[in-house]
Amino acid sequence: MNADKRPLLTRAIPVTDFSDYYWLKKELVDFCTRQGLKTSGSKLEITERIAHFLQTGRPPTDLARPSKSSNSADGPPLVVMMDAPITKNYTSGEHIRGFFKSVIGPHFHFTVGLMKFCKENPTKTFGDAVQYWQEEYHRKSDKSYQPEIGPQFEYNQYIRDFMAANAGASLKEAIRHWKQKRSARGDNKYSRDDLAYESSETNE
Repeated sequence: MNADKRPLLTRAIPVTDFSDYYWLKKELVDFCTRQGLKTSGSKLEITERIAHFLQTGRPPTDLARPSKSSNSADGPPLVVMMDAPITKNYTSGEHIRGFFKSVIGPHFHFTVGLMKFCKENPTKTFGDAVQYWQEEYHRKSDKSYQPEIGPQFEYNQYIRDFMAANAGASLKEAIRHWKQKRSARGDNKYSRDDLAYESSETNE
């Protein structure tokens, strides 16, 4: 693991360095606030916004996302019914939540898996989405089931992978390795090399 000291997140940071390090969402939002950029959106959206700004010096007007409503600015209102196609205009808004609750029941909630299914399958129907959710819901009754973790939740994924690869390890150990990982250049995925990195530090 490269132990380069993490740089400060300022307007002068090269976009390559920005992309190579882990940043808390609060750090990203604070940067956007200082630079007059929009602070709304998911961590991934904010990261894209900052990367574009660092590359061009301009706000990313071309990265606008569709608003989370039942209507699309580029077409007619999204029809939500069992045999209606999901379409590429799908967003996980309250209108969609209401539909799923009316069909599935009050225990419905959005999951990473369902949102990914809808985004990747615009030609499938909302009935297919209902079936996907119900199958996923039943899979959760299996004690070995592990729900999908969204890409923006790097900490959760790292901890899960660390614990799975190191039987008997404590959560405290996993968190310690995560903190080392996130402060170094490179991706934030768990690797067996992370253990060797700690050993090399201990021997210095």
